[in-house]
Formats: sequence, structure tokens, C-alpha cells
Amino acid sequence: MPDTIITTPVGNPAGTPTAPQAPQTPTTPAPAKTFTQEDVDNIVTTRLAKERARYLKKFGVDDESKLDEAAVKVIEHGTIKAELDALKTEKLNRDYKDALGGLNADGEYTDILLSQIDKGKNLDEFKANAKEYLSKHPKFLKENFVPGSSGPALNGGTVASMPDPKTDLNGFLEWRKTHNLDGSLTRK
Repeated sequence: MPDTIITTPVGNPAGTPTAPQAPQTPTTPAPAKTFTQEDVDNIVTTRLAKERARYLKKFGVDDESKLDEAAVKVIEHGTIKAELDALKTEKLNRDYKDALGGLNADGEYTDILLSQIDKGKNLDEFKANAKEYLSKHPKFLKENFVPGSSGPALNGGTVASMPDPKTDLNGFLEWRKTHNLDGSLTRK
């Protein structure tokens, strides 16, 4: 007997009749809404008015005529803030210099010390960092300088007189050929 293969559609249990399917009609999309130029103008005008009102409120003015006054105030505020920041920086630098003086650092080297010492987050941290730095570099302390000299005292207070590089650059360059910056003689 020949083998017969019976197939049933997927989703239909065997022996159940399938309902005839109605022919599918293509659905047409709803027509897209179109805007007239007047509609677009109204939308844009409304949005601009909202943004204008938001910015006027942000600057604390009622109408655009007072906007120039508000701009001047903003510029003045920025200038005052910059001046205040400069004054704070100046005061902080004075405090740093006073702290170095309190730690017995030689005043001639204040700018060098300020460039070398970590400022930290506040004046107390700066003082701690300065104290540590000066303990590692005692040549910047006042007691290690001889009055009238421009270098630290070595070998019982004798120092080679270093010419000032600001006023006598050639003399300083000649002096540097035979001396270290701490006043000691270079080795040849």
C-alpha cells in the first residue's frame, strides 16, 4: 500500500474546519494634517512670546524696555565679583606672607617660597606645608642669613657676596662660574 502523507495547516487541529477568510482590503492612512502659513505664524509667535516672557522673568524685568538696565546690572555684578575675587586673592597672599614671616622665613625669598610650597585648602594647611618645607630647606630661614649679604651663611657665617642679577647681570654670571647659589665655592 502506498504511503500517504496527510498535512494539516499549522494552528488548526486536525479535523476542524477552517473558516473562509475574507479578502483583505488595503487600509488607507488618514490624511496628514496640513498647516496654513497663518497657522505656522501663530505657532511661532506663541512660542516666541513664551520664551520672551520666560527670559524677562529670569532677569526680573516686566518688559523689554527695562532689559538694558538689567544687562548693565549683570555687567556691573560681574565686574564687582572680579574685583572681590582679586581682593580675596590679595588678602590670601598677604596671609601666606605673614605666615612665612611667623615661621622665621627670610623675607627676600618670600616669592620663591610661595612658588615652592603647596598652598593646601586653607591657611592652616599652608602653614603646616611651609613649616615642613622650611625644615627640609633651612637655608631660607632668617637665622641662616648674614645681614648685608645676599646668600645664606656658611662655615661660621662667612658668605661670598653674590651680585644682584637684577642690577649686575654680568657680575652675577661671573660670580656663578665660581660659586654655587648658596654662596659656597664650586668644585673644579
